[in-house]
Amino acid sequence: GSRSMLARAIELLNLVAQVGPADRPLVTRQELTLGGAEALVNELSARIELDDAGVSVLVLDTGVARAHPLLERSIDERDMQSLDPNWPASDSNGHGTAMAGLALLGDLRSLHEGDDPIVLRHRLESVKII
Repeated sequence: GSRSMLARAIELLNLVAQVGPADRPLVTRQELTLGGAEALVNELSARIELDDAGVSVLVLDTGVARAHPLLERSIDERDMQSLDPNWPASDSNGHGTAMAGLALLGDLRSLHEGDDPIVLRHRLESVKII
C-alpha cells in the first residue's frame, strides 16, 4: 500500500510485528512465458498429495477459481459460498484465488526449489464477501 494508505491504518498496523518490502518473486514477469507458467504449475500440481486431517481454512474474499490446477483437489464445490445468494461463488477478479493459493501452499519459491512431495494437511473453503 501507499504511505497514505498505511497512515490511515494505524489501528491495524498496531497488530503487525513488521512491515517491509516483499521478497523477490519466484520469477519475474519478463522471465515467465505462458508456457513457462504452465510448466511450473503442472510440476507443482503433480507433486501435491492430500493428507486430509479434516481441517479447513476459510478464505473470505472475492471467491476462488476452483478450477485452478493447484487448488482444484483442495476445495469442493459444496465448500464455495457467497454472501449474497445472487452472486456466483467463483472468483471475480483473481484476488481470492491468490489468497487461497497462499493459504494452501504458502511461498511457492520454497516449493519450486525442491522436488519433494507437497503434502497438504488442510483443505480450503471459500465465502465470497466482496
